[in-house]
Parts: sequence; C-alpha cells; structure tokens
Amino acid sequence: MVFVHGVGLDHESWEYVLADFDGRATLVYDMLGHGQTKQTLQEQNFEPFKNQLDVLIRELKLPQVVLVGFSLGGLVAAHYAESQPQRVKSLVLISTAYQRTNAEQQAIAKRLQQAKDGEWDGLSAAALDRWFSPEFLDANPEVRRKISLRLQENRPADFLASYELLANSDRHPLDYPSITMPTLILTGDEDVGSTPQMARGMERVIPNARCEFISKAKHFCIIENHGAISASIKRFLEEAPA
Repeated sequence: MVFVHGVGLDHESWEYVLADFDGRATLVYDMLGHGQTKQTLQEQNFEPFKNQLDVLIRELKLPQVVLVGFSLGGLVAAHYAESQPQRVKSLVLISTAYQRTNAEQQAIAKRLQQAKDGEWDGLSAAALDRWFSPEFLDANPEVRRKISLRLQENRPADFLASYELLANSDRHPLDYPSITMPTLILTGDEDVGSTPQMARGMERVIPNARCEFISKAKHFCIIENHGAISASIKRFLEEAPA
C-alpha cells in the first residue's frame, strides 16, 4: 500500500492509519516541496508529482500497488492511476475534491490569495477549524500542536506552488472513465472542501467506484476518524478482485 499525503503536510499525517494497518506492507513518502524532500514543484501541473511517485514505485520494483491518496494526494493518486493503470491494483481517494461549484471555487481562491499575501497565522487557524471538530482538537492538543507546527514549517514558495495547483485542480482535467481499477471514494459527511456531492460525482464517472461517507467527519478524517477510514479500506480490499 502506498499512501500520498495532502497539501502542506508530510508522511507523518498517515501515522494513525498506518498503525491500523500494522503487519501489512505500507509505504509513505514526502511529496515534492513538502516535509524533508529537497526538490520543489517546478511546474503548475501534476506531472512532477506523478513522476516522483512513478520513480518511487519503479525503484522499489513494486509490480502493482494499492494507492491511497488524501486531499491533494488523492488528486495525485488519481492522475497517476489514469496514466499508469497497469501499476495500480486498487485506488482509494480520501477527502478528494471534484468539480467545485462556483461558491466552492471562490472560497478556495480566497484562501489562496491569503497565502499569497502571507496571512499564515489566519490560514493555519482556519484550516484547523475546517479540518477537525472543535471537540477533537480540545481533547487532542498534541494533534493541534503537531499540525500547526507542520503548517508553519512549510517553505512559503513550495506551499504556494502546491496550494495553487490544488486550488486550480479543475483546470487539469482527468479522464475519469479511463480509471477502471476498483476504486473506493471516502469523504466526511461534514467536509466542506471535498463534499459528499463531489464524492457522488466521482462515483458516477469512475466505472468501478463506490463511495462511502464517514459519519460526523470533517476533512482530516485520516486522523480524527482513522478507525472508520481504515475499516472501510479493509472491507474494500477484502472484496476487491484478487
């Protein structure tokens, strides 16, 4: 299983899910411009992210993988599955945006402009509010601290490059009907960034897809609701063709 993280984050965002899959072969990494990766995103498209993932899979001589992507990582995973279908056995897209409405596009464009204006503290606080329930953050101050620190440690130019790609992802269309491997689409029923409506839309255009909604979950369900996420993935993999 190969896991692809979201924008402004790093491989550690998968730690709770990885614990749920203890005993299974798993691989996490830092995308270009994130975490400990020195290389940056040189183009405003998904090619560099796809190429990085392809090199990783080829260097490790993995014939086929279960590819799991979260948020921006979900878009990277979908683009990779479209271009290299022979290397992806099954695909899992978590909290992944699809065809934003005008209002949704305006909202993320506003956040992108805030990032360009250097309003980092406000962006970070607003992100935590969108990503987690207040009850969870109150009960888990260490998660708040770690995610806040991760966002603060981003190199501004690298974060902007990736966030702009996420904000303008609808300008980089995918041939969704060509993604024919078994696909699971997961999103929180309270996620305003990758809504249940988006998940249903993807389900309609990916031939072998099904979507499930995580109850009382916001965007960062791979932490707050990791048990439900992992249980859904395990059921999906058990039912997928061998």
